[in-house]
Amino acid sequence: MARKSKKKSSSFARLGEWLAELSIVGRRRIMWAGLAVLIILPATMLGAGAVEWLDTQLLDQVRAAHPDPVLEFVDLPPSIARIAGSDLDGALLPVLDGDWLADDLCKRLAQRLSSVGWVKNVYSVRRGSDAKFRISCDYRAPFAMVQQENTFSLIDVEGVRLPGIYGYDPAWPVIQGVQASAPKEGQPWQGRDVGAGVALLAAVLNEPFTQQITAAFVENYGGRVDPKSSHVELATDRMGGRIRWGSAPGEEIEENMMGEKLAILRQNYFRTGRVDAGHVIVDVSTFPDRFTVPG
Repeated sequence: MARKSKKKSSSFARLGEWLAELSIVGRRRIMWAGLAVLIILPATMLGAGAVEWLDTQLLDQVRAAHPDPVLEFVDLPPSIARIAGSDLDGALLPVLDGDWLADDLCKRLAQRLSSVGWVKNVYSVRRGSDAKFRISCDYRAPFAMVQQENTFSLIDVEGVRLPGIYGYDPAWPVIQGVQASAPKEGQPWQGRDVGAGVALLAAVLNEPFTQQITAAFVENYGGRVDPKSSHVELATDRMGGRIRWGSAPGEEIEENMMGEKLAILRQNYFRTGRVDAGHVIVDVSTFPDRFTVPG
Protein backbone atom coordinates (compact mmCIF):
# COMPACT_ATOMS: atom_id res chain seq x y z
CA MET A 1 0.00 0.00 0.00
CA ALA A 2 2.89 2.38 0.76
CA ARG A 3 4.31 1.87 -2.72
CA LYS A 4 0.95 2.48 -4.33
CA SER A 5 0.40 5.67 -2.34
CA LYS A 6 3.88 6.90 -3.22
CA LYS A 7 3.32 6.23 -6.92
CA LYS A 8 -0.02 8.04 -6.83
CA SER A 9 1.51 11.02 -5.06
CA SER A 10 4.28 11.11 -7.61
CA SER A 11 1.78 11.13 -10.47
CA PHE A 12 -0.10 14.09 -8.96
CA ALA A 13 3.20 15.90 -8.50
CA ARG A 14 4.10 15.42 -12.14
CA LEU A 15 0.63 16.64 -13.15
CA GLY A 16 1.09 19.75 -10.99
CA GLU A 17 4.49 20.41 -12.55
CA TRP A 18 3.02 20.00 -16.06
CA LEU A 19 0.19 22.44 -15.31
CA ALA A 20 2.62 24.93 -13.89
CA GLU A 21 4.71 24.81 -17.08
CA LEU A 22 1.70 25.51 -19.28
CA SER A 23 1.37 29.03 -20.67
CA ILE A 24 -1.52 31.18 -19.52
CA VAL A 25 -3.13 30.66 -22.94
CA GLY A 26 -2.78 26.91 -22.61
CA ARG A 27 -4.34 26.85 -19.15
CA ARG A 28 -7.21 29.02 -20.32
CA ARG A 29 -7.84 26.66 -23.23
CA ILE A 30 -8.02 23.71 -20.86
CA MET A 31 -10.36 25.66 -18.58
CA TRP A 32 -12.69 26.59 -21.45
CA ALA A 33 -12.57 23.06 -22.84
CA GLY A 34 -13.64 21.73 -19.45
CA LEU A 35 -16.41 24.30 -19.23
CA ALA A 36 -17.60 23.33 -22.70
CA VAL A 37 -17.77 19.69 -21.63
CA LEU A 38 -19.79 20.61 -18.55
CA ILE A 39 -22.25 22.55 -20.74
CA ILE A 40 -22.43 20.25 -23.76
CA LEU A 41 -22.78 16.93 -21.94
CA PRO A 42 -25.92 17.93 -19.99
CA ALA A 43 -27.33 19.63 -23.07
CA THR A 44 -26.73 16.50 -25.13
CA MET A 45 -28.35 14.38 -22.49
CA LEU A 46 -31.35 16.71 -22.36
CA GLY A 47 -31.72 16.84 -26.14
CA ALA A 48 -31.95 19.46 -28.89
CA GLY A 49 -34.22 21.69 -26.83
CA ALA A 50 -31.48 22.29 -24.29
CA VAL A 51 -28.97 23.16 -26.99
CA GLU A 52 -31.39 25.64 -28.51
CA TRP A 53 -32.04 27.15 -25.09
CA LEU A 54 -28.31 27.59 -24.47
CA ASP A 55 -27.85 29.19 -27.91
CA THR A 56 -30.67 31.63 -27.19
CA GLN A 57 -29.22 32.56 -23.80
CA LEU A 58 -25.76 33.17 -25.25
CA LEU A 59 -27.07 35.22 -28.20
CA ASP A 60 -29.24 37.31 -25.90
CA GLN A 61 -26.19 38.10 -23.79
CA VAL A 62 -24.23 39.15 -26.89
CA ARG A 63 -27.11 41.37 -28.05
CA ALA A 64 -27.37 42.98 -24.62
CA ALA A 65 -23.64 43.67 -24.53
CA HIS A 66 -23.58 45.14 -28.08
CA PRO A 67 -27.03 46.47 -29.02
CA ASP A 68 -25.82 48.73 -31.88
CA PRO A 69 -23.81 47.36 -34.82
CA VAL A 70 -20.86 49.36 -36.20
CA LEU A 71 -19.61 49.57 -39.79
CA GLU A 72 -15.87 49.67 -40.40
CA PHE A 73 -14.66 50.12 -43.99
CA VAL A 74 -11.14 48.81 -43.58
CA ASP A 75 -9.80 49.72 -47.07
CA LEU A 76 -11.58 53.03 -47.59
CA PRO A 77 -9.02 55.77 -48.37
CA PRO A 78 -9.62 59.03 -46.47
CA SER A 79 -9.86 60.98 -49.73
CA ILE A 80 -12.80 58.82 -50.85
CA ALA A 81 -14.34 58.59 -47.36
CA ARG A 82 -14.67 62.37 -47.33
CA ILE A 83 -17.18 62.33 -50.20
CA ALA A 84 -18.43 58.74 -50.25
CA GLY A 85 -18.79 57.91 -46.56
CA SER A 86 -22.38 59.11 -46.22
CA ASP A 87 -23.41 57.22 -49.37
CA LEU A 88 -21.93 53.97 -48.08
CA ASP A 89 -23.46 54.32 -44.63
CA GLY A 90 -26.82 55.35 -46.10
CA ALA A 91 -26.90 52.28 -48.31
CA LEU A 92 -26.12 49.81 -45.53
CA LEU A 93 -27.92 51.18 -42.47
CA PRO A 94 -31.38 50.09 -43.71
CA VAL A 95 -30.03 46.53 -44.07
CA LEU A 96 -28.80 46.68 -40.48
CA ASP A 97 -32.24 47.74 -39.22
CA GLY A 98 -32.96 44.42 -37.55
CA ASP A 99 -31.12 41.62 -35.80
CA TRP A 100 -27.40 42.14 -36.44
CA LEU A 101 -26.84 38.46 -35.60
CA ALA A 102 -29.08 37.24 -38.44
CA ASP A 103 -27.47 34.36 -40.32
CA ASP A 104 -27.63 35.93 -43.80
CA LEU A 105 -26.85 39.52 -42.81
CA CYS A 106 -23.26 39.57 -44.09
CA LYS A 107 -24.42 38.24 -47.44
CA ARG A 108 -27.15 40.89 -47.70
CA LEU A 109 -24.70 43.65 -46.81
CA ALA A 110 -22.30 42.45 -49.54
CA GLN A 111 -25.11 42.37 -52.10
CA ARG A 112 -26.17 45.89 -51.20
CA LEU A 113 -22.60 47.16 -51.37
CA SER A 114 -22.12 45.75 -54.86
CA SER A 115 -24.89 48.06 -56.11
CA VAL A 116 -23.29 51.23 -54.71
CA GLY A 117 -21.53 53.25 -57.41
CA TRP A 118 -18.44 53.86 -55.28
CA VAL A 119 -17.72 50.14 -54.97
CA LYS A 120 -15.87 48.31 -57.73
CA ASN A 121 -15.54 44.94 -55.99
CA VAL A 122 -16.64 43.57 -52.60
CA TYR A 123 -13.94 41.39 -51.08
CA SER A 124 -15.48 40.46 -47.74
CA VAL A 125 -17.96 41.41 -45.00
CA ARG A 126 -16.97 39.95 -41.63
CA ARG A 127 -19.01 40.17 -38.44
CA GLY A 128 -17.31 40.24 -35.06
CA SER A 129 -18.70 39.33 -31.66
CA ASP A 130 -18.29 43.01 -30.80
CA ALA A 131 -21.05 43.92 -33.29
CA LYS A 132 -18.49 45.43 -35.63
CA PHE A 133 -18.82 44.62 -39.34
CA ARG A 134 -15.43 44.84 -41.02
CA ILE A 135 -15.92 45.52 -44.73
CA SER A 136 -13.22 45.12 -47.37
CA CYS A 137 -13.81 46.53 -50.86
CA ASP A 138 -12.10 47.94 -53.94
CA TYR A 139 -13.39 51.49 -54.37
CA ARG A 140 -13.69 53.76 -57.39
CA ALA A 141 -11.71 56.97 -56.97
CA PRO A 142 -12.85 60.26 -58.54
CA PHE A 143 -10.70 61.21 -61.51
CA ALA A 144 -12.51 64.04 -63.29
CA MET A 145 -15.84 65.86 -63.55
CA VAL A 146 -18.08 65.77 -66.61
CA GLN A 147 -19.86 69.08 -67.11
CA GLN A 148 -23.24 69.24 -68.81
CA GLU A 149 -24.81 72.68 -68.66
CA ASN A 150 -24.49 73.76 -65.01
CA THR A 151 -24.22 70.31 -63.44
CA PHE A 152 -21.11 68.24 -62.78
CA SER A 153 -20.81 64.47 -62.39
CA LEU A 154 -17.77 62.67 -61.01
CA ILE A 155 -16.26 59.80 -63.00
CA ASP A 156 -13.41 57.44 -62.28
CA VAL A 157 -10.49 56.72 -64.59
CA GLU A 158 -12.58 54.07 -66.38
CA GLY A 159 -15.31 56.58 -67.21
CA VAL A 160 -17.77 55.11 -64.68
CA ARG A 161 -20.16 57.65 -63.20
CA LEU A 162 -19.93 58.00 -59.43
CA PRO A 163 -22.89 58.86 -57.16
CA GLY A 164 -24.10 62.43 -56.80
CA ILE A 165 -24.53 65.70 -58.65
CA TYR A 166 -22.02 68.42 -57.83
CA GLY A 167 -21.09 72.02 -58.36
CA TYR A 168 -17.75 72.93 -59.84
CA ASP A 169 -14.81 71.83 -57.71
CA PRO A 170 -11.27 72.78 -58.77
CA ALA A 171 -9.97 69.64 -57.06
CA TRP A 172 -10.77 67.74 -60.26
CA PRO A 173 -10.25 68.61 -63.92
CA VAL A 174 -13.37 68.98 -66.05
CA ILE A 175 -14.36 67.27 -69.29
CA GLN A 176 -16.60 69.47 -71.45
CA GLY A 177 -18.43 68.72 -74.68
CA VAL A 178 -19.66 65.19 -73.92
CA GLN A 179 -22.70 64.32 -76.04
CA ALA A 180 -24.35 61.40 -74.18
CA SER A 181 -26.49 62.05 -71.14
CA ALA A 182 -25.28 60.95 -67.73
CA PRO A 183 -25.75 57.20 -67.10
CA LYS A 184 -26.99 55.67 -63.88
CA GLU A 185 -24.60 55.73 -60.95
CA GLY A 186 -22.02 52.95 -61.21
CA GLN A 187 -22.44 52.66 -64.99
CA PRO A 188 -19.86 53.66 -67.65
CA TRP A 189 -20.53 56.84 -69.59
CA GLN A 190 -21.52 56.04 -73.16
CA GLY A 191 -19.63 57.57 -76.07
CA ARG A 192 -15.97 57.58 -77.05
CA ASP A 193 -15.65 61.29 -76.35
CA VAL A 194 -15.60 60.65 -72.58
CA GLY A 195 -12.83 58.11 -73.04
CA ALA A 196 -10.90 60.62 -75.14
CA GLY A 197 -11.19 63.23 -72.39
CA VAL A 198 -10.08 60.75 -69.73
CA ALA A 199 -7.11 59.63 -71.85
CA LEU A 200 -6.05 63.22 -72.48
CA LEU A 201 -6.19 64.15 -68.79
CA ALA A 202 -4.46 60.91 -67.81
CA ALA A 203 -1.62 61.73 -70.23
CA VAL A 204 -0.76 64.91 -68.32
CA LEU A 205 -1.62 63.62 -64.84
CA ASN A 206 1.91 63.17 -63.52
CA GLU A 207 3.63 65.93 -65.47
CA PRO A 208 5.32 68.85 -63.68
CA PHE A 209 2.78 71.22 -65.24
CA THR A 210 -0.31 69.22 -64.21
CA GLN A 211 -1.60 71.93 -61.87
CA GLN A 212 -1.83 74.35 -64.81
CA ILE A 213 -4.29 72.05 -66.66
CA THR A 214 -7.93 72.60 -65.72
CA ALA A 215 -10.06 70.86 -68.37
CA ALA A 216 -10.30 68.76 -71.52
CA PHE A 217 -12.60 69.85 -74.37
CA VAL A 218 -14.08 67.06 -76.50
CA GLU A 219 -16.98 68.80 -78.29
CA ASN A 220 -15.11 68.39 -81.61
CA TYR A 221 -14.11 64.79 -80.94
CA GLY A 222 -13.48 63.01 -84.24
CA GLY A 223 -13.94 66.34 -86.04
CA ARG A 224 -17.72 66.08 -85.63
CA VAL A 225 -18.11 69.88 -85.49
CA ASP A 226 -15.18 71.00 -87.67
CA PRO A 227 -12.92 68.36 -89.27
CA LYS A 228 -10.20 70.96 -89.88
CA SER A 229 -9.93 72.02 -86.23
CA SER A 230 -8.25 70.25 -83.31
CA HIS A 231 -10.39 67.32 -82.25
CA VAL A 232 -9.55 67.66 -78.55
CA GLU A 233 -8.01 70.46 -76.50
CA LEU A 234 -6.70 71.13 -73.02
CA ALA A 235 -7.64 74.21 -71.03
CA THR A 236 -5.07 75.98 -68.87
CA ASP A 237 -5.50 78.09 -65.77
CA ARG A 238 -5.01 81.21 -67.91
CA MET A 239 -8.19 83.05 -68.93
CA GLY A 240 -9.16 81.53 -72.29
CA GLY A 241 -6.01 79.40 -72.32
CA ARG A 242 -6.01 76.47 -74.74
CA ILE A 243 -3.60 73.77 -75.84
CA ARG A 244 -4.67 72.42 -79.20
CA TRP A 245 -3.81 68.77 -79.00
CA GLY A 246 -4.99 67.48 -82.38
CA SER A 247 -6.55 64.01 -82.50
CA ALA A 248 -7.46 62.11 -79.35
CA PRO A 249 -4.69 59.98 -77.79
CA GLY A 250 -4.29 56.77 -79.76
CA GLU A 251 -6.08 58.18 -82.82
CA GLU A 252 -3.21 60.21 -84.32
CA ILE A 253 -2.92 60.36 -88.11
CA GLU A 254 -0.05 62.33 -89.72
CA GLU A 255 0.59 64.37 -86.60
CA ASN A 256 2.78 64.31 -83.51
CA MET A 257 2.41 61.32 -81.25
CA MET A 258 1.61 61.68 -77.57
CA GLY A 259 5.23 61.50 -76.44
CA GLU A 260 6.25 64.30 -78.80
CA LYS A 261 3.37 66.53 -77.68
CA LEU A 262 4.21 65.99 -74.01
CA ALA A 263 7.89 66.71 -74.67
CA ILE A 264 6.98 70.10 -76.16
CA LEU A 265 4.80 71.03 -73.18
CA ARG A 266 7.44 69.81 -70.76
CA GLN A 267 10.09 71.91 -72.48
CA ASN A 268 7.79 74.95 -72.32
CA TYR A 269 7.36 74.50 -68.59
CA PHE A 270 11.03 74.04 -67.76
CA ARG A 271 12.03 76.97 -69.97
CA THR A 272 9.34 79.50 -68.98
CA GLY A 273 7.50 78.10 -65.97
CA ARG A 274 4.35 77.85 -68.09
CA VAL A 275 3.01 74.88 -70.02
CA ASP A 276 1.85 77.32 -72.72
CA ALA A 277 5.16 79.25 -72.76
CA GLY A 278 3.28 82.41 -71.91
CA HIS A 279 0.81 82.27 -74.81
CA VAL A 280 -2.97 82.09 -74.60
CA ILE A 281 -3.27 79.40 -77.28
CA VAL A 282 -0.61 76.97 -78.51
CA ASP A 283 -0.79 74.06 -80.94
CA VAL A 284 1.40 71.00 -80.32
CA SER A 285 0.07 68.74 -83.06
CA THR A 286 2.16 69.74 -86.08
CA PHE A 287 5.90 69.97 -85.51
CA PRO A 288 7.75 67.40 -83.35
CA ASP A 289 10.20 69.93 -81.91
CA ARG A 290 8.11 73.06 -81.32
CA PHE A 291 4.63 74.47 -80.89
CA THR A 292 2.83 76.98 -83.08
CA VAL A 293 0.75 79.98 -82.12
CA PRO A 294 -2.42 80.48 -84.18
CA GLY A 295 -2.49 83.81 -86.04
